[in-house]
Amino acid sequence: MEELRASLRRRMQADRMSYRDVEQLTGISASTLCRFDNGKLLTFKNFDKLNDWFNGKISIKSNPISVKRFRVGRKTFLVTIEEITTKPEPTNE
Repeated sequence: MEELRASLRRRMQADRMSYRDVEQLTGISASTLCRFDNGKLLTFKNFDKLNDWFNGKISIKSNPISVKRFRVGRKTFLVTIEEITTKPEPTNE
C-alpha cells in the first residue's frame, strides 16, 4: 500500500495534478484520495480504480471540464466533456 501511495504522490507532482484532477480521472473522491495520501486505507473498489489508472486503463492526456456519473438500473455511466485543442492546418497560398 505504501508503494501505491508513493506512486500517487510522484504522479500527482510530475503531472501537476490536484486531488480533484485525480478524482475526475479515477472516480475516487478527492477527500478519499487525501485520506489515503495521509495514511488511511482504500476500499478494494477504490484500490482497483487507482491501480487501473496506474496501469494505463484510464487516460490522463485529456483535459476534462465536466464529468457526470449516472446509474441506469445496475449500470453506471460516465459522461465527460473535454477540452480539445487543435492546431490549424497550414495553407498553401
